[in-house]
Amino acid sequence: MQVIAGTEIPSAVEITVATWNTQWRTPTSDAGHRIAEILQATSADIIVVTEGVRGLLPGGGYTVDAGPDWGYSLEQSRRKVIVWSRYPLAREFMGTEGATRGRLVVATAVLPGGPIRVVGVCIPWRDAHVRTGRCDAQPWSEHLDYLDRLERILPSLDDGIPTVVAGDFNQRIPRERQPIRVADRLSSVFADWTIHTAGGFPNGPHIDHIGTNRRLGLDVAADWPASDHLGRLSDHAGVVCRLHRAENSMPGVNQIPASEPDEISEEGRSVEQTSYATTVGAVPPNGPLTSELRTEMEDILRRSGDGLSHGATFQLRERGLGAAEIAAEREVSLGTTRGFLSSLDALLTGTLPTTKSAAKRNSYAYREMLNHPRSVNLDSHVKAQLRRLKEINSEVSFEPLNTRAFQYGKGKPRQHPVESRQQVSAGDACTECAAVGIIHSGEC
Repeated sequence: MQVIAGTEIPSAVEITVATWNTQWRTPTSDAGHRIAEILQATSADIIVVTEGVRGLLPGGGYTVDAGPDWGYSLEQSRRKVIVWSRYPLAREFMGTEGATRGRLVVATAVLPGGPIRVVGVCIPWRDAHVRTGRCDAQPWSEHLDYLDRLERILPSLDDGIPTVVAGDFNQRIPRERQPIRVADRLSSVFADWTIHTAGGFPNGPHIDHIGTNRRLGLDVAADWPASDHLGRLSDHAGVVCRLHRAENSMPGVNQIPASEPDEISEEGRSVEQTSYATTVGAVPPNGPLTSELRTEMEDILRRSGDGLSHGATFQLRERGLGAAEIAAEREVSLGTTRGFLSSLDALLTGTLPTTKSAAKRNSYAYREMLNHPRSVNLDSHVKAQLRRLKEINSEVSFEPLNTRAFQYGKGKPRQHPVESRQQVSAGDACTECAAVGIIHSGEC
């Protein structure tokens, strides 16, 4: 799709809103610089950034945030929620109680066509304050406390003002793997709202969402991946919606469905759901990765063994661990862990690297897929991606990743004497094993 128009003053009936969890990237980092360029390229009138810093947002405009304290250690520049607007913006209130503290802000933007209210949210993830922060919560308890408080706040807002809710919901819509009670609670809280980012997108399903009250309708919704051709940007994909005033509209086909993970009906749908990647980053040459293939790959990663694999890294990241924590848990180097994370992001977005070294590293993720039972479609996708990676680096192999064979019931692992990194020179180390964090001399 083309860049969504936003450089002109919007009329009384059109506004563009984007949201993205930027995973604490800073504008001085390579990823942060690219994130800032993507946010600028959306030409959005309103941007809600979660887990971000103000330096990532476009120059000029107006910002409000949810405050610096959400129960973890304070860092001056970090905010769980920041709302940016190209038009004057006034904060109405921010969350100060329970799980909403530092994670909720409500503001009104004054556009030429009239006011637009923005509710910026960062709903706590499953294990917030369970093993980190205050360490006094149970899984999903902070998430549910937030929803309870939000349920009391939303009905108090003037329904006559067009209102957008945007940010990190920390739930996929429709429900996938979160508990039914949690998905149903989200559905009940937003029963009178339309969530325009629900359902299938080229880089979804998403946990960052944009929804509206009955005063706004959707023209087009789009997304972009968590990685670009240079590597990982965030652990979330971003979304953008072009909206119009719809004074008599009611919640429509994108309203949050019940807990059953059925696909949303397309009957009567007139809006476009598409990928924004053509304007902001790399996309797979064979078209966007489907949500079905991504789900199947994620299932494989969850079932994989406890060795030094992409699956183990994926499982730890799903628990909310950062790169340094994963490295410590797996007892491998931070560099190796970052390599795994980059490979996972490329795997799950379908993007391809541009350098020979990155292509070979990325191939290990696909070759690990070959150690598992898989659908015909996934088998075709994996082999097609390996062929494309081989075009970038002729050393890419099509064989299953043999250093991980022992994880999948194919026999015991090869036994290598324990050797320190100092004892093995780069030229003598096994390249297959080194790629997955095992250092020994000789080749497997």
